[in-house]
Amino acid sequence: MSTFWSGAGSPGRSTLALNFAVEAAAAGESVVLIDADTYASSLAIQLGMLDEAAAVAQLCRVVDTGHFDAARLEAVLTTIQVGSSTLKVASGIPRASRWPEVRAASLRRAVAVLKEHHDRVILDVAAPVETDEQLSFDTYAPQRNGVSVEALRFSDEVIMVVAANSVGIPRAIRALDELAEAQLHPQLRILFNKVGSASSGRAPRRGISEAWERFGPSYPILGFLPDDHSVCQAAVLAGSSLLELAPRCALRSEIRALAGKKLPFGQPHRTRSRGARECRKSAGKTR
Repeated sequence: MSTFWSGAGSPGRSTLALNFAVEAAAAGESVVLIDADTYASSLAIQLGMLDEAAAVAQLCRVVDTGHFDAARLEAVLTTIQVGSSTLKVASGIPRASRWPEVRAASLRRAVAVLKEHHDRVILDVAAPVETDEQLSFDTYAPQRNGVSVEALRFSDEVIMVVAANSVGIPRAIRALDELAEAQLHPQLRILFNKVGSASSGRAPRRGISEAWERFGPSYPILGFLPDDHSVCQAAVLAGSSLLELAPRCALRSEIRALAGKKLPFGQPHRTRSRGARECRKSAGKTR
């Protein structure tokens, strides 16, 4: 199970989750992509699916019946043709008000079954991980952020997408602080997105690496993806993946390489350097 997660903002998490899944499917793997964002699901839109069914909620309902298997779960999924391969997709909730239908424990059980029958199950989840809302109730109540927390806790790998600019990096550091406060320590790797000289200066990869080494926790860096805004916008407009719309673009080539890349995981620091605190303070002053 692989989870794509990010801090606040729009670093391109859903776009990368989608195209990562597409590239894995194109490489011959059996892949299930689940839109589990309880705030702003978008994968159905990006794939051109006019879907109000909220398959992710249907997965939870099937599990809650107590009588389910892989066949019943897969009947809920939509099969998408991507090039010469296929990808199974669970669309997200079309309206944010339907978030209680996506229950963390039920989705986890569904994913566990799907993992047994597919090479990869990929989740796209929302940024917030706070669970303070449980303090407002005398009895158990649904948690809007419960899906994200559950996915971060039990995923085999978590890919954190970070916008490679002066806003995205401080936001990512704050999000990682929130993970530590929530006592979540996932097997996490950092994927810098929208890398370019306009937002990151000359030699952007070196500059980003140096900044992360100075201020960020010691999670390993998975890669650097180029900023290709126009191609991504065109893909959304067409309801297509990069493989179909722009197979030779640099962004697609980098994602294809990452889809098969295996790296050892590092352990995050339990303490933070003075430099990181200064980075957060500076970011707070500019808000």
